[in-house]
This record gives sequence, structure tokens and C-alpha cells, in this order.
Amino acid sequence: MDDGTAPTTMLASRQLTLVPSGRPVLVEVDAPVRRRSGEWGCAWRIRGIGRARTGRALGEDGLQALQLALTAVRRALEPFADGLTPGARR
Repeated sequence: MDDGTAPTTMLASRQLTLVPSGRPVLVEVDAPVRRRSGEWGCAWRIRGIGRARTGRALGEDGLQALQLALTAVRRALEPFADGLTPGARR
């Protein structure tokens, strides 16, 4: 179980490209981890669009935490949607 300080395992990542600059934008989502409280947490990170954006979605189980983390990533990327294109997958 995790108290928020345990090392995490990256579940998935994707590199996007910010146009017209060509700057890479990296999105990473960690595997959900059960916390001491019994809820599940799923951390996510976005780098390459100004300041780094990070968060942790909490859910009743691992799948809900993952779904909420992906929703948070989508919302964080929405303001940049017109300038992002798929890049190399990692």
C-alpha cells in the first residue's frame, strides 16, 4: 500500500508535438496504487507546455483512479488541443 511516498511504476506515456514550434510534449500516467486509506491513486504528468503539470486522481478502485487520471490529462491538454499533434509513442 502507498502513503504517497512509495515509488511508482509508469503505466503509459505518449509524446505529442506542439506546433509550430515542434517542441515535444510528454504525457505520463503511472499505474494505480492502493493507498493506506483503501482508496486508489493514479499519478500523471505533462511536460513541455510551459510549467510542468502534475496530479493524482483518486478512486474507489484502480480502474476508476486510472479513468479519472486520463480525464484530468485530457482537461489539462484541452487549451492546447489546436496546437498538438501525435508524436512518437514511448
